Amino acid sequence: MYLLHTDFNEVEIIEELIPEFYNLTSNEFGYLEHTNDWLEVLKVIKHCPKLQNLAINQVESRPDADRREWQYPLYVPKCIPSHLKTCRINNYGGHETEFEFARYIM
Repeated sequence: MYLLHTDFNEVEIIEELIPEFYNLTSNEFGYLEHTNDWLEVLKVIKHCPKLQNLAINQVESRPDADRREWQYPLYVPKCIPSHLKTCRINNYGGHETEFEFARYIM
């Protein structure tokens, strides 16, 4: 099962409202980099237990972005150690939070 595209803007994701995507194996996120909250991405990934391929398209990168410090989450989404094979971050800007997210997910 493929979910072709999900967009994150400056809306906080309410985890309780995210359904379980039991058979989702590939997902592509559109993510506004200036929101800079990678934990929001993890909230969605947590509900995709069979996710194998993940693409994150940062659609905007601003030098004046409000960059939050990386905080390791209190949980590891089930798909990360058991199923996730690829994670692609497009428009990678080399910011510390991006690097920490990439290191965490791999």
